[in-house]
Amino acid sequence: MDEDGRKIKKMEICMMDVDGEKLCIDPSLPILKLISKKYAMLILLSIYGNESRSNFNNIKEHIPFSSSTIISQRIHDLERGDVIEKISDKGRIFYVLSPFGKRLLEALKPFVKMMNLSHEKR
Repeated sequence: MDEDGRKIKKMEICMMDVDGEKLCIDPSLPILKLISKKYAMLILLSIYGNESRSNFNNIKEHIPFSSSTIISQRIHDLERGDVIEKISDKGRIFYVLSPFGKRLLEALKPFVKMMNLSHEKR
């Protein structure tokens, strides 16, 4: 199969029908990989649940038995992914959800609800 044939085949495989619209999953793979990393979702929820901003210690406190090194790495990953933003307020550093992060969390709510319902039925 030539290069063009492989591209067409890949496009066919990555497509899914959502409410009558063909969507390609490929653009979502980097963000899915990011939010599936250890503690990523918990960090987002910590920020969201703490008046929409948290400092490192608040985040660490919400994730018992976590490693500061992993939490720090994940915060940097989420910043690079434009999911959270670092802000400075009176010399203190806080993390907030970016506009994209807010939309992402809203989009994930139905998924989390579905998983909770699915878990209850088991």
